[in-house]
Amino acid sequence: MLRFNLQTFKENISLSNAGFLLYSPISILAFPVTVLVVNPGASLLVLTASGLALTAAIFIFYLPFVSIDKYISAKKPVLKFTNFLTAAIAIGAIRGYLFYLMVEALGLEAPGDIVNRILASTATSLFWLSAANILISLSRTFRARYQQSLNRFIKRNLAVIPSLMPSDKSTTELISLQQDLSQSLAARLEDGDAENLREVAELLKSKINLQLRPLSRRIWLRSLKEYPVIRFRQMIKDCIQLLDFSKSLFFSSMLFLALLDNVFIRTFTESLIRTTTFFAILLSIYALSKSPIFANTYIYLITIGIAPVVGSEYASHLLGYSGSWAATLLISLVAPALMIILSLFNLTLRDHGLIIELLENYDIQKHTSSSKSFDPGERHLASYIHNSLQSELLAIAGQLEEAAISNNREKSSEILQRVSSLINRSFIDDFQKFAESPLERLETIRKSWSGILDINLYIPETLLNSSERNAVLVQTIEEFTANSYRHGKATQVTATATANVVGLHLSLHSNGSGKISTKRGLGSEWLDQIALAPWKIKSSRRGTKLEIII
Repeated sequence: MLRFNLQTFKENISLSNAGFLLYSPISILAFPVTVLVVNPGASLLVLTASGLALTAAIFIFYLPFVSIDKYISAKKPVLKFTNFLTAAIAIGAIRGYLFYLMVEALGLEAPGDIVNRILASTATSLFWLSAANILISLSRTFRARYQQSLNRFIKRNLAVIPSLMPSDKSTTELISLQQDLSQSLAARLEDGDAENLREVAELLKSKINLQLRPLSRRIWLRSLKEYPVIRFRQMIKDCIQLLDFSKSLFFSSMLFLALLDNVFIRTFTESLIRTTTFFAILLSIYALSKSPIFANTYIYLITIGIAPVVGSEYASHLLGYSGSWAATLLISLVAPALMIILSLFNLTLRDHGLIIELLENYDIQKHTSSSKSFDPGERHLASYIHNSLQSELLAIAGQLEEAAISNNREKSSEILQRVSSLINRSFIDDFQKFAESPLERLETIRKSWSGILDINLYIPETLLNSSERNAVLVQTIEEFTANSYRHGKATQVTATATANVVGLHLSLHSNGSGKISTKRGLGSEWLDQIALAPWKIKSSRRGTKLEIII
């Protein structure tokens, strides 16, 4: 069984915005839970809103640490760990200080002095913020390994794959798209005036956004059914049913959190009573976990969450100590949540390992039957539509807009002839030709963008000795070029390539400086699959740069 260990910790030391987002519910709810202990009559709604404001405020201080983390190489684990630890401690301390000021601003009694509040917040933030970032980093590490293994799997088995032709359904959908494009444009190819050129350009861009991009996405999703994937909803159900987690880690974490919940806001005697009664009930319920009364896992989780905190609170009240039942009910979420998180962690590591092992060791020749052969045609067609065909259509739309502005009749006629040629040729035939000789398309790319965007290629011919890699190379340039023009209004793209021990290191730079979207689309997913190592893209005032190894 896989367990959390020091090596796992070392390999996943990284800060991210997603990690903070995962941590934020803890930070938000901790505010009302702590304040209600000494202010039982305070408004839960007001305190929760204050917790939200507090969490939003500390996020501002968290962002510089994320930026620093991005610039630290993974080859410098000590430096990365130092930044990680400093961030968790600093954010906790700042949160504790702001926490104290916010309680004073609300006119409520503070749960302990300012030093206690800073220490308590630092300890809890160190635990929860670190855990959240490690979980996010684990997920991202797996995604990179999965895509690299999948890429090697496809390359390894390419020789025994019978055909790169897509399914009949995808072929029919692409033919339908072409027919619709032809019908929409046929009547507009004789008129070369500026208004008509602008309308044709807008129509092409509309077809790209409303039909071509969704089609490539549908085909891409169908192609994913050919590969092993993790179904997150099923994994959540499985981890709840199995509850397979490290017992020692669970109880040590609960002890740590129980002590933190008490010692900074209560006397030593009261803290000892509350922690002792809490653990006595918690261990009793855990000892009965295999009994018939807890055959239903959900009943077990509800019981182990509510009974210990309610029992502890009730015992404290009997001994004359005061408290808040609202805070007690909020705390009841901690134990079952920690169980589920630890169980999910173990199950995720196990399933991730099995999938990587499957991709690395799967022999397609032993598992391929005549009734259902392995066929990556869907994947190749989706990438061709999204990268190559979209790039060509977008380039033509851009040239039509330029021609409308210049009002050059000769140029307008030439571009309209290109449109006519495009809609009257077979997209499927183009796809097959591209698969057979992708390098021939390099010059076509440059010509299609002529006049609106210059593409400069500095790629040694000695690196162009693999037809499979050449296809990936060409489509990567097309994807980057189309996005640089669409989002960054680029007028120049430069492609350079060098060989390294892993593969071909491709650097693409454009003078477009549009903001990079954080939303992951088909282009990002495609780059994940073709990259042999994690790829990087950065945007600045000088332009946008993509670094990828293929």
